[in-house]
Amino acid sequence: MKKTVLRILLTVLLIVPALSACQHENDDKPIAYDTNVVLIKETKVPNFGTPDDHTPLENLSFAAYNLNHAATWESSYKGEVTAVGVKQQVRNKRIYDNGALFCEAISISSLKKVGEQKYFCGDKILVRSYKKIDKNTITATWSNSVNAIARDDYFTKYGLMPKEIFKYSINDSTIISSERTDGENYTFKFVLSPECADYLKAEVKTMANARSYPEFLEMECTVEMDEHWNIIRTTSKERYTLSILGNITCTSEATEDFTLNGSVAIPDKELFDSKVAE
Repeated sequence: MKKTVLRILLTVLLIVPALSACQHENDDKPIAYDTNVVLIKETKVPNFGTPDDHTPLENLSFAAYNLNHAATWESSYKGEVTAVGVKQQVRNKRIYDNGALFCEAISISSLKKVGEQKYFCGDKILVRSYKKIDKNTITATWSNSVNAIARDDYFTKYGLMPKEIFKYSINDSTIISSERTDGENYTFKFVLSPECADYLKAEVKTMANARSYPEFLEMECTVEMDEHWNIIRTTSKERYTLSILGNITCTSEATEDFTLNGSVAIPDKELFDSKVAE
């Protein structure tokens, strides 16, 4: 009985962008998302000065501008989600290359493995699943089968494309407090209200295969950047409840490292592009 309960609870842990799960009959109606919304407003980077001259939110908007206008960027995500003492290790990567966005996510514990890649190019959204996941390195080999997902279906299940710094809405209305923290570079901490995660709810519900949308309780993140407002690293902490065999409280902690305007290589890009052309 204990093992059965743990297997069910582990479905809660799969909240990483770009993973998917089969969706069953649910109690909540789909959220009508504005798919053109911008979660973090961008502001053109100043010609002079440093982050010391600006508020945390202003600096975040400059960093968003640099990310949104970079020709290439890539990130590496490492996280852990915990529910009732069970930990799910998560590895994710994002690669942007002149209009094409690639996302890979792998999640593993002693009881469950999940992995999926997504490719966004033009109006096409493509997905493929893993063949095998190595639990020691948390890496995967991938299927040769690539399939398209309808855009409406994608937005219903995942809210928005994972192209911004966070999938949080960060503005004056959602910030509870913000401050600069000590560090080698410029690091800014934001404590956020639960409303910041409205565009994350569908994704969490889909990943957890839950019957209802999550209730976010606490949200906190940091953004580290250099003196030119190029993003270096983010961290995030979340606490939320889901209704699966009763209310379950989940916690998530993650770090994502970024590199802007470097040489990038999207895995199997030719395969994905051949499907985009069909």
